[in-house]
Amino acid sequence: MKIRKIISTILLVIFLITLPVSLLAFNASTQLLSEENLPEILMESTLSNEALPQRIREAVWFQYWYGEGLDDGPRMLITGIHNQQIVKLFSMVLPESDREALVSDIAGGIFGWLGNDVPYPNVVIEIGAIIENVKMNAADIGYWVHESIKVPPCSEEIEANLANGVFSEDMMNVISCNPSNANHQAVGNHLGETITGMLATAPVPESTDLGAQLSENMDEESALAAKGQLNRVRNLTRILWILPILLLIIGLALLGRERKTLLTWAGWPLFISGLVGIILASRLASPMLILENAFMPPPASMPAPAAPIVMAILGQLLTTVGSALQWQMGIVFALGLGLVLYTYQTALLNFITKAGKKLNKWLMLKPQNTAEKITE
Repeated sequence: MKIRKIISTILLVIFLITLPVSLLAFNASTQLLSEENLPEILMESTLSNEALPQRIREAVWFQYWYGEGLDDGPRMLITGIHNQQIVKLFSMVLPESDREALVSDIAGGIFGWLGNDVPYPNVVIEIGAIIENVKMNAADIGYWVHESIKVPPCSEEIEANLANGVFSEDMMNVISCNPSNANHQAVGNHLGETITGMLATAPVPESTDLGAQLSENMDEESALAAKGQLNRVRNLTRILWILPILLLIIGLALLGRERKTLLTWAGWPLFISGLVGIILASRLASPMLILENAFMPPPASMPAPAAPIVMAILGQLLTTVGSALQWQMGIVFALGLGLVLYTYQTALLNFITKAGKKLNKWLMLKPQNTAEKITE
């Protein structure tokens, strides 16, 4: 019997540790490895109108701090633009609805690949449509430049040249000063023509085939092996939470069938596991300190501008996972606390009764002592 109690204790200790971890893995899997939830995480953390301006600004600053650096001019031009102005630009180039559809298409292609037998995913990003949006809105983009970028007014000499239709061929020179209202439209049109000309000569493909790019860097056998491993991880994390439940059941079964014993031994592991899980969830609910320690500075293998994007995605993921873990472990904690209170109800009632009697006795003696002191 003693050996069975030792084994049961070991199993219950393993249970109270593994339950929060397995539920954490389950929550992360249902978010990150889900065709429905992954696009939502990417949009909310990075690509929505609310998140995108901040991600762009952070990428610029990380390049300036940890990358190869940026000249003061381009850095100030980019970081000085307000969030609403960045949203306005992207509404002309790639609106939020198009970004959402693009992310959903990519996720659909990747998760479709995970469910078939082909070695490479069928994911094609249409770049031509984005380029056409830029061409169609080139003049408006040109106007946007001088409405958004904070630069000093143009000199009289430049204003005279602009009035005569004389523009610099260097785009940076054109946007280095802010023209008067009289020349604003002419400069905007010129910038639009410049942008259109740059796109016409730029070697931009109509589309990007992610599957073809993957095939250039990975053979079919390796791609299928990677897909199989990813599917195994996804399937394992979805059912991993069953293991600690089995440990709890086996651990309790070794103790016999006495109801009071089973409730006593079940209460404490559930109570402690729930408490550990709540503490873990509270740390995950505010993950920025953890992420800053990991990505500031970024790892050597990661491009500096990518670090804030990864931080934002992981932050959104951990916050979502932590929120789910908090209520899950809250239920476990409440169940464990209820069992502990139930199994120790007699001792608890005796303690409360004795404490009440002592308190009542103290309250009855206190006025008498006070009266005696007054009489003296």
